[in-house]
Amino acid sequence: MSHFPDCSIRTIQFARRRKGNFWNSAIYVSPLVFNLNALNCTSTEAVDTVKMKVCVLLLLVTASEGLPSTTPLYRMNMSNILHLWNKTVAGVTLKCMGESGAKPEHVDGFFKYGMMPDDSYFKCYFLCNGVNLGVFSPTGDIYLWKWAQTFDYIDFALARMCASIPEPDPCHKVYLAIKCVYNALYNRYILY
Repeated sequence: MSHFPDCSIRTIQFARRRKGNFWNSAIYVSPLVFNLNALNCTSTEAVDTVKMKVCVLLLLVTASEGLPSTTPLYRMNMSNILHLWNKTVAGVTLKCMGESGAKPEHVDGFFKYGMMPDDSYFKCYFLCNGVNLGVFSPTGDIYLWKWAQTFDYIDFALARMCASIPEPDPCHKVYLAIKCVYNALYNRYILY
């Protein structure tokens, strides 16, 4: 009974990187894995076992590509999502706080704790961010695909659902749309 003691497989490493809303997998396999002569195996049964293990491993990695972007390797929560959104708007935050007159404590309260005060300046801060990122128009129209592509964890269906709020005031419309998205995601993820 052989346990294939002379067979050696080099380490298979997986590197995962995030790009946009999708997880991309890159598989780095030592060349010796596929050079079966270099494995120094004494039986064809050992070679078949190695082939099977490599194929199963590649199948599992390929299957994981079908998972949605909302199933990361770590537990996602609303605090992490708000942090990602804060990084998205970081380049325009100071400009928009100045233009809208939003208080820094309101902006920080939103990105740290999800607090959304009913303040007209704070509402216009959201509009300003979206206009500068190309997500909203100055009149409050919402570009659904752009919104879903720009902000993590907002998909097209959620953007469409939350953008359909009828409201004539552009600042208030954008505020309500963001509040709708926040509430929908809050139901999926816990705020820590």
